[in-house]
This record gives sequence, structure tokens and C-alpha cells, in this order.
Amino acid sequence: MNHSETHRSPARALRAVTIGILLALAALFLFFSPTASQVALNAILLCGKTLIPSIFPFLVLSALLLKLGLAESAGHRLGKGFARLFGISPLALSACVGAALAGYPTGASMTESLRRSGSLTDRDADRTLLLASSASPAFLIAGVGNGLLNHPLRGLYLYLAQLTAILLVGILRNFIEPRRIHPPESFGIRKPTHFFTALAEALKESADTMIAICGTVIFFSVLSGFVVALPYLPNPLKCLLSSALEITSGASLSASLLNSDQAFVAIAAAVGWSGLSVHAQVTLVTDGKRPLGRYLAGKLLTALITSLFAAIAVFFNLV
Repeated sequence: MNHSETHRSPARALRAVTIGILLALAALFLFFSPTASQVALNAILLCGKTLIPSIFPFLVLSALLLKLGLAESAGHRLGKGFARLFGISPLALSACVGAALAGYPTGASMTESLRRSGSLTDRDADRTLLLASSASPAFLIAGVGNGLLNHPLRGLYLYLAQLTAILLVGILRNFIEPRRIHPPESFGIRKPTHFFTALAEALKESADTMIAICGTVIFFSVLSGFVVALPYLPNPLKCLLSSALEITSGASLSASLLNSDQAFVAIAAAVGWSGLSVHAQVTLVTDGKRPLGRYLAGKLLTALITSLFAAIAVFFNLV
């Protein structure tokens, strides 16, 4: 066996395992179609009642502001310190702020828009994806804190802990892989698009993104629903698997199966990781053209730091 054949063998084995898993899932969906249908229906209702009303307007607004020159304006005025800390063009600041305010996947969508327009390089975009990946304050404070934990202050703490963890991971990456931003790379001024042209483009792009988001949420919610239905699986493991797949399902399950302190720490880890559903949304928004290895490693580290902050809060009775 030559070297190339040796190199291809693990790849073939991985492909065979992947195909086997997909066929098993297809059989699972087929034989337990009532369960899959009900969970899918619940996910569709979630999209219609919560996700589309809360995310779509932000997607349109953020895309419109970027096309009208927000990134250049914010980058020039506020982005120089940001660039030094994270090794990213100041123009990426608008995507990070958008993500912090509107949540997933607004930051990824804004990052990709900036990259396509030439305002960000590929290297800038790769680093920005992690910094622009955060749950919204509305989701964490109202949805998780008030709705699931019956403790809005804990929701606020989760939001601040998440942002702090993301910033720390971004600084750490630039420390490990230092990158100096030069003015020609940082400040690419371009003429803003005409308002009505920008609005039409923003609506089309945001509608496409919204469809992709709802599709991923439905699929991963169905997978999470099967995890919950598995017999003899310990509750902590159910929460872990569900959170790994889809953040909303995982947070809801943790709140219902664990005690309040355990649920708080578990949801913190889920928020830091964000779920495969969000990562699939990032891939869809970026057309699968961005390497996600460092992004996923960063999300794991963010999950660890966010859950550590939550555990400290529980230990010292801070919230």
C-alpha cells in the first residue's frame, strides 16, 4: 500500500461512518415519524412566534446600516483600540456590536457582508466570526433569566459573562497568533449605497438568511427531541447532548431537569458553546467558505469560561 492509499483510508472510513449515521437518522425519522413531526411543528411555531419577529428586523436593519457606511464610520471613530486588542480591522467592530445587541446569527451575517464588500479581509473575517457570535440580551435576560430560571438577574449575569468570555478568548487568540493591523488594511473607505438600493438588497439577503436559520433550527430541534426521548439516559447527559445540538432546547431541558444552580451553570456552558444549530447557521451565512476549526475551538473555550463564571457566581452567591 502506497502513502496516498494510506492517507485516504482514514478519510474513507470517516465517510463510511458519516453515511452510516445519516442512514440511521433517516431510519429513526421514518420509524418514529409522529415524534419527528411533533417536534418539527414545535420548532416551526418557535420560528414563527419568536425567531422571525425577533431576528429578521435586526438582520434587515444591520444589513442596511452596513450598506449605508456604518462600518466605516464606526471603525474610524472607535476601532483603533479594538484592532490592537484583537488583531482585526476596526471595520469589524460594527459586526461585534450588532451581534452583542441582536444575537445569533446577526454577527456572522454582518461579518460576511463586510467581507463580500471588501471592507474585511478573509483573515479579518475568520477572527471576527468568534467575536461576533453571542446570544442576544433579549434571549438571555427575558427568555432564559425570566422565562426559564425565574431570575432575570441571572439572565443578565449570563449575558455579561458570555461577552466577557468572548473578549477574553479573542484577546488570547491575538496573543497566541499576534497580528498587526496596518492602516491600508484597516480603512477601506467605500461610497455608501443609495438608500432604496440598499434597502432592497438588505431585504433579499436577510430573507435568505432567515430561511436558512429556520431550517437549521427545525432540523437540530428534531435531533434534540429524539435525545430527550431516549430511555435510561441520565438527565445531565440529556441536557449536555441537547445543548450541544441546539441552545434553546438545551437551555429549556436543563431548566426542567436540573436544580436551579445546576441549570444555571449548564445553561452558561450552552450559551458559550451556542450549539451546532448556530454553527450550521454560521456556515450557511458564510456559504461554507470560512474555515471553522479555530472558531469551534474558540467556542469550546468560551463555553468553559462562561460556565466557570456561572459556577463562581453560584459558589459565592453573587446572583
